[in-house]
Amino acid sequence: MLRRLSPVFIVEAFRRRSYYKTFSWMIAIIGLLALIVACQHLMKTLEEGYRFKASGKTIAEVTPFNHAEQEVTRYYFSSLNKDTDVLQASKQSDRALEQLTDRLPNMKATGSAQEEVLAEVKKLQRQGYESNHRFFTTMTNFKSEIIFNQLVLSKETGSYYNVFSNLILMEEQLGKSAEILKDARQKEEPSSIDRLRIQQMRIDLPIRQASLIKSLYDVIPLQDDTGRQDVATMREQMAAYTQTLDDLLRAPKVETYAALAGQAEEYESSMYRLYDQELNQVAQEMQDRGHHIIRNAWLLFGATSVLILGLLILTLSLLRAFRQDLSLLKGEANTFAEDRRQSGYDVPERNDFQPVVQAFRTMTAIIAGLLDHNDAKTKEIKQKKAEIESLFSQNTDPILAMSSDYTIVNGNERFRQLTKATAGWTIEELIHPADLNRMRRALKQSLEGHSQTIRCKMLFDEEILNMFVNIVHVANKEDDTGVALYLSCHDETDQFRREERITQLALFDMLTGLLNRNGFEQKMADALKAPQPGELVTISVRQFRRINDIYGHGAGDQILKDLANRLKHHFIGTGQAARIGGDEFAVLVAQQDIVDYEKLKQVIEHVYEIDGEYVNVSISMSMVRYPDDAVAVTSLLSSVDIAMQHAKQQTEGGPVWFESWMSAEYLESVVLEGELRDAIEKNELQLFYQPQINL
Repeated sequence: MLRRLSPVFIVEAFRRRSYYKTFSWMIAIIGLLALIVACQHLMKTLEEGYRFKASGKTIAEVTPFNHAEQEVTRYYFSSLNKDTDVLQASKQSDRALEQLTDRLPNMKATGSAQEEVLAEVKKLQRQGYESNHRFFTTMTNFKSEIIFNQLVLSKETGSYYNVFSNLILMEEQLGKSAEILKDARQKEEPSSIDRLRIQQMRIDLPIRQASLIKSLYDVIPLQDDTGRQDVATMREQMAAYTQTLDDLLRAPKVETYAALAGQAEEYESSMYRLYDQELNQVAQEMQDRGHHIIRNAWLLFGATSVLILGLLILTLSLLRAFRQDLSLLKGEANTFAEDRRQSGYDVPERNDFQPVVQAFRTMTAIIAGLLDHNDAKTKEIKQKKAEIESLFSQNTDPILAMSSDYTIVNGNERFRQLTKATAGWTIEELIHPADLNRMRRALKQSLEGHSQTIRCKMLFDEEILNMFVNIVHVANKEDDTGVALYLSCHDETDQFRREERITQLALFDMLTGLLNRNGFEQKMADALKAPQPGELVTISVRQFRRINDIYGHGAGDQILKDLANRLKHHFIGTGQAARIGGDEFAVLVAQQDIVDYEKLKQVIEHVYEIDGEYVNVSISMSMVRYPDDAVAVTSLLSSVDIAMQHAKQQTEGGPVWFESWMSAEYLESVVLEGELRDAIEKNELQLFYQPQINL
C-alpha cells in the first residue's frame, strides 16, 4: 500500500500541515504496517508448525491399530499349534479390538473408513473369528488413509510412501494367510481349494517381501546397523517360512503347522519392530520440525517487533530534534514509491537531518525485507510442491494430477503409457461405470482435506485394470498449475485375478460352470433368510457309471455339461442351478408352484448327441418346499436326499416330493441297520429252515 502512495501527496501534506505532526503520523503508520506484516507472517508460520505437530501425533497413533491387527493375526497362527493357549490368544485379541474401538473416533479419517472398520470389529466380536469378515482389508484402507494423508508434509514423501505401502500390504497378506492356514488345519487333509490358496500365498509372500526389503533399505541409514540387521533377519525368517509352506504342500503334518506358527510369530515381531520404528521416526521428524518452526517464528517475531519499536522510538526522538529540512525526504519517498531498495539520493553528512533520513531508509529496508521473506516463503512452498510432483513423476505406478472440478490435468510417464494419450481424458472415461460414484465421493471427501484410499476398476486403452488408488490432497485446494489432487494408482489386477480364480474354484464347478456345493449352500442360506418361500429340486443321472464305461469319460463329461446348459436355460430368471456331486444337480427355485417337473424331466431326458451318436439318459428327481418342510440348509438337504432315495427306488423314476413320513421311515431303517450290525457282532441271530412241500 505504501508503494502505491505517490510522493506528490506526501509533499503536499507536508505543506498543508505541520511537518512534525505529519511525519510523526507517517512513521506511526509505517510501524503499524510493519507489525501487521510481522503478525501475519507469525500466524502463517505457527499454523504450519502446529500442522506438523498434529500430523506427527496422528501418525504415532497408528501403532495401537497395528497392535490390534497383529493380535488378530497371532490368534489365527496360535490355532495352528496345539501347544499354544488359544483361549489366551483370543482374550488378548479381544482386548486389542476393544482398545481399537475406543481410539477409533479420535483418528483423523473419513466417517466411511471408520464405519467400515467398526463394522468388521463388531462382526468379529459377535460372530467370532471364524466368521466371513473383511477385517484385514478394511484395516489396510483405514491405515492407508491415515498415514498417506499426513505424509505430504514429510521431507521423505516418496521413500516413506513406498515403505508404508509395503508394510500395510504385508500386514494384510499375513493376516489373510493365517486365516487360510487355520481353515486348512481344521481338516484332516487340506482340500484342493486350500492347497491352491496356500500355493498362491507361497508365490505372493516372497514378492511382497522383496518390495518391502528394498523400501526399508531406502529409509534406514547406512550407519543404523541394528535396523539393517533386523531387515536381514526378516529376509531369513521369510525364507524359512516359505520353505515350511513347501513342506506343508508336500505332506501336511501337525508339526509343520506348529513350525509355521512359530516362524510367522518371529517374522511378525521383526516386522512390527521396524514398523513401529519407522512410524516413530517420521512422527518424531514431523514433531521436531513443528517445534523448530514454532520456536523460530516466535524468535523472529520478537526480534522484528523489538527492532521496529526501537527504530520508531529512535526516529521519533530524532524527529523532535530536527523539524526542518523535511523536504530532503522527497527523494526517499520517490525511491520507495518506485520499488527500489536503496536510493542514490545523497544527503550531506554534515546536515543535521541526516540521521532521520538514515532511520527512514532503515525502516523502509525492514518492510522490504519482510515482503521479500514472504516472497521467499511462497517460493519455498512452490519448490516443495515441485519436489513432491517430481517424486510422483518418477514413480513406476501410474500417477495423475487432477483439478478441483475432477478434470485430469496431467499424468506421469506410466500413466501416459497406459492411456496412450497426452491430454483430454476425463474421470468418466478413466473410471469403470460401476465404481464411478464411489470414486466421485472419495474425490469430494479428499477436496475437503481428507486423503482417501479406494479400490476400483480403471479403463486404459480398452483394458480394465483393478487399481488400489491413494488420493493425496494438495493443501491449498489448487496450486498455480491447477492441481488440487494427486491420484497414485497401484495395479492389483494380477492379485485380483488370482483371488477371483480362487473364488471361482471355491464356489463354482469347473466342468459345468454352475455353482458347486459350497456356493450352492451359501445361496440356500440367503434364500432361507428371505421372506419369499421356494422349492429345492435335486436331479441324479441313473447309471451314469455305465455311460462312462460304454462311451468313455469324455462323453460322460459332455453329457454333464449339456445337462447343466439345459438347466440354466430352463430356469432363466426363476432358479439357481448347481452341481453338488459327480452326477447330481440341484436347483433352488425362487417361488413355489411355478415349475412343471414332469415337463422338466422330459427336457432333461431328451436324447443327447455325443460325437454323432445318440445317447439316452434317464434321471431321478426329488423336490422339497422351504420353509414348509425345512428351515435350515442341513435339514433341507437331508430332506431332499431322503426323497431322492425314494425316487431312485421307482423303476419309472418320476419326480418325488418329500413327505414327513419319509423321514420317520428313513430313521427306522437307520436304527434297524444299526441294531442288525450290533446283533451280528454279538452273535444274536439264529437261522431257521422252513420246509417246502409239493402237495
